[in-house]
Order: sequence, then structure tokens, then C-alpha cells
Amino acid sequence: MVLARYFAYAHPASRQLIVEPNRAMTEAVLARVSFPADAKLTLRHELGRPVIEELPANSADLIVVDAFAGGHVPEDLTTAECVTRLNCALRDEGILVYGLIDHPDMQYVARVCATIRAATPLRMTVMSPHHPYFGNYTLLCTRGDALTEDVLSTVTTVDSGYVRCTAARLDSICEAADVLTDASPKPSPDPPSETLGASW
Repeated sequence: MVLARYFAYAHPASRQLIVEPNRAMTEAVLARVSFPADAKLTLRHELGRPVIEELPANSADLIVVDAFAGGHVPEDLTTAECVTRLNCALRDEGILVYGLIDHPDMQYVARVCATIRAATPLRMTVMSPHHPYFGNYTLLCTRGDALTEDVLSTVTTVDSGYVRCTAARLDSICEAADVLTDASPKPSPDPPSETLGASW
């Protein structure tokens, strides 16, 4: 709940919605770190996809999909049907961010990117780790190049541990990747055994 708590503190007039099915985890966090006073923050102990289906059109400036279950990104959060709903919920200058995990070949990331490209008009940029190991990938989606460049300039200045995937590389990985659908989803790959419990 770090991002939501930060925005609630930095932008008191903003509203945040946190969706987390693990009630025990959120209770453990809140026992140690409370929400900012007067925060307009709603916490729902539910699975992500049903809540996404309920999001009103043009209602969100920022949506962050950073969900894991048993070491995998839930497959129903990366399908064409899901990203279509997420795109609908974004305002004109809204930003969609995915936290993904993959091997250096980026086969899973490629399928998510191909899905977003096929189902929405969003422009994508992938931030990948420097090292050639299994790890985190951040997918940034916006409706305008100028906004994308502004956000990426800030991100790359603050965190030099990630590099931007070139447009040519993104085109290349998307071209050969299959689109994910509710009828044919795919979970993220199994983390290598040596990474389980580690900070990727």
C-alpha cells in the first residue's frame, strides 16, 4: 500500500483505491503503519479482476497492476478483456503501470505487451533490469508520447537500475507474441528456485 499511502499524503485531495485479497497482510501492515490522517483511501479485500470490471469509465488518473499470487502474476489480469476495461477506466492523460516478472528472453512480457497493443490505443514502454537474470519488469502505458517521455525522464533519473526497452525491441518482441485472452490466458513464468524468497 506504499504508493497509495504516498499519494494520499502528497496529494490530500486525491482518492485512492487499494485492492488486496489478503486481509491478514493488510492488517499486519496497518498495525505498524497507519494511513495518513483524513486520507480519501478505500481498501477492498477482494480479487482484482472483479473490481476492475466495476471501475467507472474515465475515472482514474493512475492504475497500478502489481499483483502476485504464489509467485505468479494472476493470469486474468493480463488478458485483452482485462486491459480493455483498464483502458476504459483511464482518463485522457491517465497512466497504466504493470509490474511483471520474466526471464531475460521476455517471452511473457512480450505476450502482455502484444495484448495491450492489440486491445488498446495505449503507447507502451518497458523498463527492464540491467542484469541478465530472472527479475522484475515495469510496463508503462499512456495515451501520449509527451507524457511518456516526462514520466520516463523522472523514472530513469531516480532509478538507474532499470533501462528502457527500445521501440525497435518492443516491436520485435510483440510481433512474434500471441495475444492473451480470457479464453486463452497465461500466467507469468515460474520463478527459478534460487530466487524464491529473494528480492528480485
